[in-house]
Amino acid sequence: MMPYKHNNDGVDTAIMGRFGLLAWLLSTCYLTMTITMALAENEPSVDSVCQSAPKACLKQVSVLLKSTPESSRRWLTLKQYQLESLFLLEKFPRLKRESLALLEREPLPPVLEVRAEIYLAKSLIILSEKKSGEAHLHSAIEKLNHLNEVVPNPLRLVDVANLYLYLNEYGKALQFLERLKEQYHQNRDPVFNMELYGNLSHACRNLGKMECFIEYSEETLKWGMIEGNEQQIGVAYKNLGRAYKQVGRFNEAKQAFKSGIEHAITSGDRRLEHKLYLFMAEAQKQSGDHTKSLDYLSKVQQELLMPGHQNRYVQLKGELVR
Repeated sequence: MMPYKHNNDGVDTAIMGRFGLLAWLLSTCYLTMTITMALAENEPSVDSVCQSAPKACLKQVSVLLKSTPESSRRWLTLKQYQLESLFLLEKFPRLKRESLALLEREPLPPVLEVRAEIYLAKSLIILSEKKSGEAHLHSAIEKLNHLNEVVPNPLRLVDVANLYLYLNEYGKALQFLERLKEQYHQNRDPVFNMELYGNLSHACRNLGKMECFIEYSEETLKWGMIEGNEQQIGVAYKNLGRAYKQVGRFNEAKQAFKSGIEHAITSGDRRLEHKLYLFMAEAQKQSGDHTKSLDYLSKVQQELLMPGHQNRYVQLKGELVR
């Protein structure tokens, strides 16, 4: 083939210029499309997001629910992610509404039905509708026990114990959980162990057993770090800090709260973040540093606290500024 030569009138040059421009445009479009496809492939799926970041999960789920056929298997999975995220983010009025609306749909898969009833019961109790909440808790316990008879699941058994805690049956919950710990001591699933030890720590705290409160809080954090959920790691640091603070180990408590704040910020959980500012302010005051206590208290947005913590905020502020 003869090499291309420019002619005198410039026509071939113009033609080649047009082809060159077209080739450049096509290559650019191809490159853009390739990058877009690569980004889409690398974008975390809602399933992976909901395993680690409840705030991002809730946002993504809200978008996906609009384009997913109602009552389809995918829609039901998204609804479960939604309820879990609302609970973790302490959005209890909305959790109550969404749980109730879901339970009014029949029939639901048994596992989702019991999860929705659990979240409804917990939200009702937290919103001071105790009688109705306890009725739903007892109903959920019956359903969980039936599910476990059909398809045994150790994590579901932890759920039963957790409901005993909500019913203030702390001794019963502790005995139940300790049997599970012995029975499933070879289970290395991080989610199961994080939930198991987290509930054990709560049972110990409510029974005034400080030694096992600390021990199980440390174990919860260990499994939380393995599991990798930033928000749950922040919660684990919060509970460990509370355990240290209750026994006067203030330096360890403050370090735990500091770490918890970092994980809360990373996960986008503002309620947890501001709860931890309050706890850090309390620990600083108890250890004698009123200046740092005021610094942390000034970071707290009171409206992000639950009513009980709002009362503690007002009390601490009164003690520090008088």
